[in-house]
This record gives sequence, structure tokens and C-alpha cells, in this order.
Amino acid sequence: MTATPGHPEDWADTNPEPTTRLLDQVEALTAERDRLAAWKAEAVAILDYRGEQQRNAEHERDEAQIEVARLQRVVDAKPRQPLVVLNEYLDRAERAEAAVERLRAVVARVDELLDHWDVVDKANSAYAEHIGGRSRFAEGIAARAEMLRAALAGPSVADRG
Repeated sequence: MTATPGHPEDWADTNPEPTTRLLDQVEALTAERDRLAAWKAEAVAILDYRGEQQRNAEHERDEAQIEVARLQRVVDAKPRQPLVVLNEYLDRAERAEAAVERLRAVVARVDELLDHWDVVDKANSAYAEHIGGRSRFAEGIAARAEMLRAALAGPSVADRG
């Protein structure tokens, strides 16, 4: 089949620049899609972990409340029980409450870190849009994972400066 002058196939053969530009855009969009898919997978994993931590904290709190109620029944049933044993039970209840508070602090640090990531992502997207380039957000995923580990192990993002 012979192409006719002015037909799109002839135009693409004589002027490959728009085709090359479109192929470059397709590659860039594919890379951006892959970056967003990776970010989404990471975010889903973090949210799952955060939900698990929240459930653990709630479970610990419930166990602590049950232990406090049990100890209260012991105190009510045996008012002349030695003070040393009673203090031991109360110390156990306080330690359980402290464990619940530590878990809540971990969840709060993860929440704070996720909020920070949201701000960074918005800034990266705005900058990339401003310069007409591609966002380097995907290259920071490892750093963000490290930040998550640090948040779970130590002080909050604001404390680190």
C-alpha cells in the first residue's frame, strides 16, 4: 500500500521529533506511575503497621484495666492483706499502664512522621510541577523508611530539629 502525501504516516516519517517527544513523555509517565505505586505500597504497609500498633495499644490498655479491676477486688476482699503484696500488685498495674502509654507514644510518632511525609510529598510535587521536571520523591523512599525506624526508636521529628 502506498502512502499518500500529507498522510500522518508520511508526516511521522519526515518529522520524528513529536513522536520522540511523545515516547519520552510516555516513559516519564510510566516511571511516575511506578514511583506512585511504590509509594502507595509503602504507605499501605505503614498504615497497616500503625493500625496493628493501635490495636496492640488498645489490647494492652484493656489488659491493664482488667488487672486494675482484679487488684481492686483483691484489695476489697482482703483489706488486712500485707502492704508489701498489695504494693507489688499495684506496681504491676502501673507498669502495664506505662507500657500502654509507650505504645501510644510510638503510634503518635508514626502519625507525626506520616504528616511530615505528606508535607514533603506536596512540596516535591509542587517543585517538580514548577520546574517542569520529574519529582525526586521516589529516591527518598529509603530515607523515609529510615526516618520511620528512627521515629519508632527515639524522639519525635520535631525534637531532632
